[in-house]
Amino acid sequence: MRGVLLFLSFIFISNLCSEVKVIADFKSVFSRDFYYSDEKGSSVSRRIEDGKVVIDYDVKEGGYAGWGVITEGNFHDYDYLIIRYKGEAILGVKDKMGREERVDLPFHTSLEEEYVEISEFMNLNLHLIENVNFSFPKGKGRFVVDEISLKKEVKRPKVVIDDFNRSTLYYDYFVERGGDASGEVSSTRSSFEGSYALEFSYSIKSDYSGKTFSGFFWRGRTINWKNVKKVCIWVKGDGNENILRFILRDKDGEVYEMENGEILKNLSWYRWEIDLKEITLTGKERNGKFDGMVDYFGFYILNKKAGMGDSVINGKIVFDLMEAEGEEVNAEDASPFYREIKILPPPLNFRGKLENTYFWTPEEKNRIYHFVNLSYDASFSEKFFIEGEIATEVKNFGEVVGEDEEGNFETYFPQFNSPKLLLIGKNIAKGIEEIRVGNLWIDYGVYLFYPNWGFKGVSILNKFSNFLTGELFFIKRRFNSFTVGVRERCFKKDFSIEVKGVYDRETARYPFSGEEWKIGDISREFAYIVSLRRKFRKFDFELSYGSNYKREYAVASNKDPFNPEYDIKLSSSPKKEGELIQLNINGNLLSRLNFSFYLRKIGENFEPRWRGCKDDFGDIYGNQEGYNVRSDWELVRNFHFIYEFDSIKRLSNKNDKRIIRRGGLRVRPVRELEFALFCENKEDRNTKLEKNEEVDSIEFYLRKEYFNNFYFTIDLKREEIFHPLQESQYSTDVFQLKGEYYISSNIKLLFDYVKTRYGLEEWKEIGYPYNDNHFKISFELKF
Repeated sequence: MRGVLLFLSFIFISNLCSEVKVIADFKSVFSRDFYYSDEKGSSVSRRIEDGKVVIDYDVKEGGYAGWGVITEGNFHDYDYLIIRYKGEAILGVKDKMGREERVDLPFHTSLEEEYVEISEFMNLNLHLIENVNFSFPKGKGRFVVDEISLKKEVKRPKVVIDDFNRSTLYYDYFVERGGDASGEVSSTRSSFEGSYALEFSYSIKSDYSGKTFSGFFWRGRTINWKNVKKVCIWVKGDGNENILRFILRDKDGEVYEMENGEILKNLSWYRWEIDLKEITLTGKERNGKFDGMVDYFGFYILNKKAGMGDSVINGKIVFDLMEAEGEEVNAEDASPFYREIKILPPPLNFRGKLENTYFWTPEEKNRIYHFVNLSYDASFSEKFFIEGEIATEVKNFGEVVGEDEEGNFETYFPQFNSPKLLLIGKNIAKGIEEIRVGNLWIDYGVYLFYPNWGFKGVSILNKFSNFLTGELFFIKRRFNSFTVGVRERCFKKDFSIEVKGVYDRETARYPFSGEEWKIGDISREFAYIVSLRRKFRKFDFELSYGSNYKREYAVASNKDPFNPEYDIKLSSSPKKEGELIQLNINGNLLSRLNFSFYLRKIGENFEPRWRGCKDDFGDIYGNQEGYNVRSDWELVRNFHFIYEFDSIKRLSNKNDKRIIRRGGLRVRPVRELEFALFCENKEDRNTKLEKNEEVDSIEFYLRKEYFNNFYFTIDLKREEIFHPLQESQYSTDVFQLKGEYYISSNIKLLFDYVKTRYGLEEWKEIGYPYNDNHFKISFELKF
């Protein structure tokens, strides 16, 4: 009797949580069906076996064939179309006006349910759906359907974990980083809901070892998520193809994670629903199950394309409105910010940052300097805000007071400047999600527009539908110079297309008569990249094509960078053209074996004006054709073997070649400890003497966490460098010791020691940025 009552209770609760309408189960409910084929000999036959429809098909080359069910129903009031099937097909839904939307169904080797969101068919008249049909791939095959139904979800009660509606979020969240990475938590008025959201600025290095990451986390009193089914958070990405990882730790010390490789590609707000039943245990196992009591959670950014060459990726991601869904979730027990989220922020807020640093270098010996940064923001209405900064110059203590020839003391006071002033408008018109006027952060990637802070102009973030988002910007520069950029992304489930383009016009002045000046063109340029992305089975495919066209009319003198002048007018207007072709394939060959393949051809003249790393662009990114193969094999949990092979030829000279072989181990036995050992062989055959070399290197990296607030890293690297033309060999050694101690989430003490011993003294880097030999201690306070 008790078992019967439990079963009936389960059925009752299930019916409360969802409403299901069966379209066809081929037993008690069976609507009219139909099938179709071409005139090329393709065929379809169907039969009923044990309450299932079995379809045998034979689709000829260039032909088509399919089968469907007449529905004549209303899909509008439902959230999911559910198909229980075995095999492979393309799902089609057609309304009575003859419009049809199609969705690729994944291949199922056994009868499994596939949930398709009704939002996939928003372009149809959902009140008048005529049929559901299935088209079959080329060749012979079998497709089995057990049931077709509609499901309406009854939303579970939501509890706010954090609404981020505070101007000083760095009091609540710690920053964690690994390797050559950085991160910073701040508040922004660019929120999804409320006055503020959390903005996370990061910089991560794309290297083969995968040791770099950056993220933020909360830790504190234990909170109760026992009845929580889902954790949901709104995220606005930056367009970079990085991975966003959610991580939490339960009371007995087990660490669970979930990753999302798609959400950061979006420039608009999207909701990430994290089902706690699907999180993966990654750390040391205790009882092997999530117990619902949490003392730590956070979000981390990892580079998806870790094997695509060493480069630095900068970005900004915004998070807002983190909620918990479940039955009988207590808001006070589930949220560590229960009291803070009930306090509305004032319309005007100030916050600041003070940094004091001791810095020693062989060139300049001891220096002590500090600076202060004061940020402010204000709201004028629900739709308009301003954000700004006031900062002092960085000044050495020893340069503050001086003595002139007469023995009088003079005091130098550092000047203040305003590096940021921004007006923000949100949702002021249909399809326009945000308008920014002032200092802009623009990031279209290293090839088109590398993020450099300080440009002044206008940017518009648009969202015409759930499937079409983008950005448009205009930057005004001196005289008639300007830059216009556009970035639009259209996506639908496993397919997306992205178009990025930048047009630039450069002008300068020249004397006309007396003190009069005229304005003339220096150059005009247009560059674009089109990327097609497709997810198929366990692999992501991306094909990109880009081109840039540049015409030069004159050469300008930039002695005064802000007032360029004509230097030489060209007798003709030469046109330069370059193209870019890239193919990326990334996925899992086996359950624990990740594989990536990168094929590229970047022309010698593909050098857009606002590209990144201008000094080394041609060496690192441009003027090459080649390929990269990388594998990451997790032999046992958190024990990775990584291998990478990269080969390029220079398009400007086919005799210039570079081959890189890298391999090693990365081990993370517990979350608090990670170490790696890597070896690399690089052969660089170049017509430039200093680049014609062969380098063998070995690197050891160790990172250890103590007491949840002290991070300690050691990096040792040795290079054996051989110059074949000179038949000479040298050794270079690098030792780095770094530590970060968080006294609290807003007070940090940092030390960094780097020692480099060069094979030849003339190789030694002299002057700024002093990153090869230095000792640094820094104290940072946010208030």
